[in-house]
Amino acid sequence: MIHIAISCAGKLDKPYWQAAAQEYTKRLSAFCKLQVTEADDRAAPRFMEKHHGIALCIGGAELSSEELAAQLQLWQNTGLSRVCFYIGGSDGLPQSLIDKTQQTLSLSHMTWPHAVARVLLLEQLYRSFQILSGSAYHK
Repeated sequence: MIHIAISCAGKLDKPYWQAAAQEYTKRLSAFCKLQVTEADDRAAPRFMEKHHGIALCIGGAELSSEELAAQLQLWQNTGLSRVCFYIGGSDGLPQSLIDKTQQTLSLSHMTWPHAVARVLLLEQLYRSFQILSGSAYHK
């Protein structure tokens, strides 16, 4: 089972973001081991050693849901067992952290608050696993 970490600047301070994140975390537990770490909004997310790092930033590659699912499948097929997504706070991710990652990924050309980005990422990870399992969730 793949281990997915999400290292975030900022906490989910609204109950509706917390509820959405908890729901997708629960759903993802059938497909991966998920770990979420939070730092203060102005602090850099914690760098996770021994993980394939993916920085979420506006200049990163944009993937469709199907392409993200294919990426997850490729990681699993090649034995990559630890992946970490990094989400910056209001100042974004520091370049020094981006430089340590193996990939950059953009959720959109639009800028999103970190809480929205986290929930979007969790949903897209869940959607990706549903695509790989052949579920009707992704239509």
